[in-house]
Amino acid sequence: KSLSIAKETKGTIEDSFNKFLDIKFKIQESKEYNKKVLEALDSLDNKIRTIDTITEAVEGIASQTQLLALNAAIEAARAGEAGRGFAVVAGEVGKLADDSSQSAKEIKQLVDGITNQIGELSVNIKEESTAIDKNLVFATEVLDKSDIISSTLKDNMEAAEKITVLTKEQMVSIGSIEKEIEKINDVTQQNAAVSE
Repeated sequence: KSLSIAKETKGTIEDSFNKFLDIKFKIQESKEYNKKVLEALDSLDNKIRTIDTITEAVEGIASQTQLLALNAAIEAARAGEAGRGFAVVAGEVGKLADDSSQSAKEIKQLVDGITNQIGELSVNIKEESTAIDKNLVFATEVLDKSDIISSTLKDNMEAAEKITVLTKEQMVSIGSIEKEIEKINDVTQQNAAVSE
């Protein structure tokens, strides 16, 4: 019975190590995936920073356009009646510059929000990557010990086989002893009968 239990235990442990090996590969896949996600986030962060730079340039242009519109309105006022049409155009250019400036500010707020979210996500993924690295080290250590455990199980199975063989031999010996005891008992009973 101990031999069958040892074989069953060996099978269970080997199955567990095979599952552990699968888990190790899945952990490695997660590590590679996180690495790709971090690279994608870095790339996205760089592109968003480029948008931020462009937005700042648009804000600068809008600010200069507002100054030009103000100067144009002043010159139109100096021109009097002849500059009235020009004053209307200068006013519209000023409104357009205000709208552009407001849109650039809104874009900047969105970009800042996205940049912050990317930063938080990167931190979370880096923390997860650290945990994955620790799990990978642990899985590797466990799998490295699988050879020792397998060797120990093999030794235990061999010992169980020896015990089984010895037990069978002892059973045969016990059977022989029982037969000898029966013979002694028969002889003792015969001697007792003869003595009577």
